[in-house]
Amino acid sequence: MSAPIPDNNTEPGYCSANAIPLTNNQINRILQCSKTGSAPGITIFTEKDLVRKGNRKLFLVDNDVALVEYAGVRKAKFVSKDAERFEAMTEKALEKLEGAEENIKKVVLLAVDGTMCRRNTLPRLHRNSIVVMRCPVSEEEVDTSDDE
Repeated sequence: MSAPIPDNNTEPGYCSANAIPLTNNQINRILQCSKTGSAPGITIFTEKDLVRKGNRKLFLVDNDVALVEYAGVRKAKFVSKDAERFEAMTEKALEKLEGAEENIKKVVLLAVDGTMCRRNTLPRLHRNSIVVMRCPVSEEEVDTSDDE
């Protein structure tokens, strides 16, 4: 049996993986892109383009670092249905990226105050090698400078 998933996912900056896949600069650029529609080094895939329905966005960070859904744009708790949609989007995005699956991390990025179902969804994402991170700062505190 695998080790239990830490239950401290309400802390700002929380990450479900030992190795944090995104730098603060990358997180800031994702948040900037979520607000403005563009940021350096961020490519946007829309759910509509990937799976022909929906209005979510998947962010490709620095061409091959990570595929990230910023779940902070919704106020509702991130649940299994959201995980299904995220997995469908990442599967289609990886098909478009041809052969990048081994290198690219899959990340669900929660807002500082975002919530996730810890009974079903967090273990599911963990089982499927999807990293869950919580923003270290709120969107209002985002620094878009180039510093790490």
